[in-house]
Amino acid sequence: MKKLLLTLAMAFGAINSGFAADLYVNNSGQSGTYTSIQSALNVASSGDRIFVSPYGVYSENLTISKSITIAPSVSGSNIVLNGTITFWPEANDEINLIGVNGLGCALTTNTITATVNSKAIINVISCVFNTSVNLAHSAIIVNSSFSTFQNFNLTYGNTIGCTVIGTLTYNDGPNLVLNDTNLIVANKIESRLQYGNDDYFYRISNNKVRYGINISRAVYNSNIKNYITNNWINQDNNAQNSNDGITFWFQNTSDNFSNVIVIGNVNHVINYASTSNQYGAQMFYFSGPTGTIVSSSNSPIMFYNLLLYSQVTGGGSLSLIRQSSNVTGSFTQGYNYAYNDGTDLNGYLTIGTNGRFEFKHLGPNDKQKISLSNYFTDKNSPSTEYQDLDLSRGDLGVWGGPYSWDNYWYESGRSRILHINLPSEIWPGQTVNLKAEAVHTN
Repeated sequence: MKKLLLTLAMAFGAINSGFAADLYVNNSGQSGTYTSIQSALNVASSGDRIFVSPYGVYSENLTISKSITIAPSVSGSNIVLNGTITFWPEANDEINLIGVNGLGCALTTNTITATVNSKAIINVISCVFNTSVNLAHSAIIVNSSFSTFQNFNLTYGNTIGCTVIGTLTYNDGPNLVLNDTNLIVANKIESRLQYGNDDYFYRISNNKVRYGINISRAVYNSNIKNYITNNWINQDNNAQNSNDGITFWFQNTSDNFSNVIVIGNVNHVINYASTSNQYGAQMFYFSGPTGTIVSSSNSPIMFYNLLLYSQVTGGGSLSLIRQSSNVTGSFTQGYNYAYNDGTDLNGYLTIGTNGRFEFKHLGPNDKQKISLSNYFTDKNSPSTEYQDLDLSRGDLGVWGGPYSWDNYWYESGRSRILHINLPSEIWPGQTVNLKAEAVHTN
């Protein structure tokens, strides 16, 4: 188990070059063991590991103020904690929580000496929290993988392969462009993904989101791209409103989203029932303060995004691109595809001749493949940048691209891949070298 936990921790970067000591929490009564997690924390030094027996429930409130790893002592088990966790990290501390099952557990984030330029790191690995978790703090990076949350709020960090029962929210920081990237990859989000941070760049890829992806802050750099790729939206919801699909909210008229690449996303509208006072359903929605002008100079680059619907009733309309009444401009002129009920809107939006948007309908054979697991192989961008793990290119939805869903939502016994590097070109006779970081969980 120690070897496994060390591998898990190293997947996010080792805390130090070596661990000072291993401490054990159990009810054995043996010399050198502790009967509570907090008692072990009190005597632990920075960089120590605390292995906790999974047998029983730990009813205690934890305060963590040093670099530490807390993990179960038995492979494939969980630490059941009935209490709170309060973080007080110092500058550059790194805290690993592995396999913690929090019963009504509130997490609170503070700092001792950590700052925006000397952030602490909290890694949450294979944990379950049945309440909302708010770890938003401008001096703390929160990396979460293969964990479950009710609602989850943070400011910086990677969220990979997690389940969020409610909303995943990235909050705004101190408005400093810090030239790092938040990875939001292969998560299952039952409500919305709300991204409102203009300090870090972002890659939002291969997520399943029930209602929509809302981007409310713009971090612009002509040399760095933000990516929204291969996400699957609106799998089974009936109600639609103005910010379903993928929404871009201009905070002020000078915001610029032109370094955002939006490719291979699927919005699947099922059993949509609209009335005269509803907005309808759309693939993209633009909103902002009065006077906002959306044009080719400040809009995202969007192509090969798929809008599907199974059944539509009522008086609303379906649109590929929609904008609020206070947003104007030529970007959507002639391409705000609004269809009455019954019109065939199964197809994808791409950029055609003269840089204009074109909507391409699915053929009869393609329509038969509308499912979550069998989709549009090699119908996306031919660019090697979007190459799939099966060495094809451009599958639409969560099975497309280098962050394919299959890496993170696995069959029993398989490893979960955190990061993988693929060659951009493969030539006859070439030896292919793949580099990956993975963890294995039971």
